[in-house]
Amino acid sequence: MTPDTPSAASSPTRPAASAQDLDTLVGRLVRPWSSIGFRNIAAFAGYFCRKLGLRAIPRDPVRLLPLLGVRLEPGLLPRDVKAVWCRTGAEYRIGYSRHLAGRVSLALWHELFEILASHPLFPSRLSSRERERLATLFAVHVMMPEEQVRRQAAELGHPLRMNKSRVLASRFGVSVAAMRCRLRELGLEHPADAARRAIFRGMKE
Repeated sequence: MTPDTPSAASSPTRPAASAQDLDTLVGRLVRPWSSIGFRNIAAFAGYFCRKLGLRAIPRDPVRLLPLLGVRLEPGLLPRDVKAVWCRTGAEYRIGYSRHLAGRVSLALWHELFEILASHPLFPSRLSSRERERLATLFAVHVMMPEEQVRRQAAELGHPLRMNKSRVLASRFGVSVAAMRCRLRELGLEHPADAARRAIFRGMKE
């Protein structure tokens, strides 16, 4: 599949499957796992992508989630709300802010994890805080899997940190800020960025 760009959706995207289909799929995906938590969320995200055949980057949820049975509805949400999911009758719905721009992909995968975590067969009991944090990590690992980020960062290999972050952000379908954060987490941050952050941190202390 060749995903469309996340910004392409400007109207509700109708699901190609039903909520019951998604429930069945989720049950199959989580059944092999005795627990899903912070220690294995990266492994679970990788398993999730392999089982669904999501090999190509970017993994655009605006195109992919309706295929799984989720109706997407861009609209105007409160400023502190990026996206929210609900189940109404035979449909799962995710409403998301049309102003998210490059952050929409992470927000939508975040909400999908919350749908997964609400399934009766989900193996771990999570507090609301744990669920939120795991949903964010799941979204990061789906959109910016470590192996592919490392490989493409090495292949890109040019020294201009701003351009490198922008190029990778475009390739992975995320914001530049999200990509910079991911590069920092993986120890791929440009030394000049690390030095700059250290200076700012020292000024605040």
